[in-house]
Amino acid sequence: MIIIVASRYDAPAQRLKDRWAGSGAQLLTCKDLSVCGWRCRVSDPAHSTAVIGGSQIKQSEIRGVFMRLQWVWEGELLDIAAGDRAYVAAEMAAFLVFWLSGLSCPMLNRPTANSLSGPGWGRERWNFAASKAGMRVSPIRRFASLASASGQAVEVQNKPVLATVAGGQCVGEVHSALAEQTRRLADIAGVDFLGVQFSSAEADASFVGVNLFPDIQDGRIADMALNYFA
Repeated sequence: MIIIVASRYDAPAQRLKDRWAGSGAQLLTCKDLSVCGWRCRVSDPAHSTAVIGGSQIKQSEIRGVFMRLQWVWEGELLDIAAGDRAYVAAEMAAFLVFWLSGLSCPMLNRPTANSLSGPGWGRERWNFAASKAGMRVSPIRRFASLASASGQAVEVQNKPVLATVAGGQCVGEVHSALAEQTRRLADIAGVDFLGVQFSSAEADASFVGVNLFPDIQDGRIADMALNYFA
């Protein structure tokens, strides 16, 4: 089966589970982590078990994991006493990093030390990686002032154009050069699922930003992600 790890509030993930029902997709939320039955056997992972949707699942039955959760937030833990939620959220996040890192099946995207889904990079780090991938980047300027910001000019940009890569495949109405740059950026970041925003669809477009959670309500992207597990 394919496990979709997501927030309890993630409606698109719920719909994706239904779309992938024929592939045995199941939704794993933080609520499942509070249910008895989890067993992690470091020396014998094939006999480890997870609890998903109230059922015990052998770890060996999991053939893919699709990550839709960046971290465990207190707002997810409605079944935990309010005073304990911060501690439990931290423990659940640590457990998920450990458990997911031990799975050998395909995963979109694997956790890192500061994010459950790929690198938890800031804008500057992504800008640097985009430059290494061959993209045109704009300098980032930050400033702090005690003066009112109401008089500052606001730069208006056109709606960015999106290219999405999953397992080396790329979709998006962009020039082939941008598609190749998107694949290179995914390789540099160590992820297999990534959305990249460009200033236009032309070959000389500039890098605008990234999205580690591309729009899975787009049928092409949802199907491309499913093909990754096949």
